[in-house]
Amino acid sequence: ATGKLNWKIMEPFFVNAPWLDSSAAAVPEPLRHFYLAQSYNGSEMILRALEEVNKAIGLDSGNPDFYVLKTRLHLKQNKSPAAAAAALAALALSSRTIPAILKMSEDLYLKDAKAVYGKTIELGTREVDPYLEMGNIALHHKELNEAEKWLDQARKIVPDRPDVLLSWGRLMLARKELQKAKEALEQSRDRGEDTGLLHAALGELYSGLKLWDRAVESYQRAFKIRAGEVDWRHAMGVALDRLGRKKEAEQKFREVLALRPDDAEAWQELRRLGARY
Repeated sequence: ATGKLNWKIMEPFFVNAPWLDSSAAAVPEPLRHFYLAQSYNGSEMILRALEEVNKAIGLDSGNPDFYVLKTRLHLKQNKSPAAAAAALAALALSSRTIPAILKMSEDLYLKDAKAVYGKTIELGTREVDPYLEMGNIALHHKELNEAEKWLDQARKIVPDRPDVLLSWGRLMLARKELQKAKEALEQSRDRGEDTGLLHAALGELYSGLKLWDRAVESYQRAFKIRAGEVDWRHAMGVALDRLGRKKEAEQKFREVLALRPDDAEAWQELRRLGARY
């Protein structure tokens, strides 16, 4: 792009502002580097921004705002472990950084996010998100007892929040407690949750209850939000087959194989339907 090309041409000629190293400047030197880092960040000059924020930290390692900015910069580089280290440093210095850190934590890898959420909980936060996300991470790893421990605490803080109900419903679904899952997931939907994850969970729930038409409807809504989920296509194919909609079911299994050619279950479903791929 022309703008990036212009930056590349001009960057070797940049010099520090005269006030940056001036002892007469009214702003303390660490803050001068911090403000310059913010400016570079706004211009998407991430390496220069990191250089300046590291200078600020070198001069004043006790300012948590410096580490919050460093977290943001490392995330822009997709460096999750480095971002997590900076986030933990910010949290160790001040609990007031919790809201800013939590907003960024969803972009961390699960292992790094778990460490950051754990630290915010250790600091005694009453924000629900750390408990909710710790529960979701445990759900992802199929650690159901661990998930229940965290989600139970999230429910005590905000029992009726749609995303909390969604996670609790997914936990109940994983435990095959279908009626409890139905109550939580439908409440989540009725309170405004409208995500692919919710509708796919409803599809799985209704399949478990053999409500095949409702399962198909839920998976259709899930696909409108997240079209690339292969497992959902397979599950929808099964539901269509149970409804006797064989051609549509065949199409779904073919879509699964187009995206994941080595899917043995999709091959078996097609053979059972008498179709070839």
